[in-house]
Amino acid sequence: VSIPNLLTPEELEQLYQGLAKAEFVDGQLTAGWHAKLVKHNRQATKTEATAILQQVIHQALGRHPLFQAVVRPKLIHSILFSRYGVDMVYGRHIDNVYMGGASLLCSDVSWTVFLSEPDT
Repeated sequence: VSIPNLLTPEELEQLYQGLAKAEFVDGQLTAGWHAKLVKHNRQATKTEATAILQQVIHQALGRHPLFQAVVRPKLIHSILFSRYGVDMVYGRHIDNVYMGGASLLCSDVSWTVFLSEPDT
């Protein structure tokens, strides 16, 4: 399911500015055993600043009727911000069923919110 215009222009600007200041580390640090084999990207570290940005995404998903109708989430967890440079990819993989670190939760749906145009 594709959901265009999930974020407002103001939210996008907030995310762009916040992520420009974020520290990004090897994305394999959060990958499951299968995904580690194909995950080649950078991921924002968890800080108070990125927690605020996660809330921006969370609120946008919460107010969007199509997302709510299709996914019907009981809980949204583990919002990650990934960055891709030249030759970086996240190949075909199967997400772990249980996610969330110390508080393991069964993950029924995975999704991606693209903050950039596909051709960038």
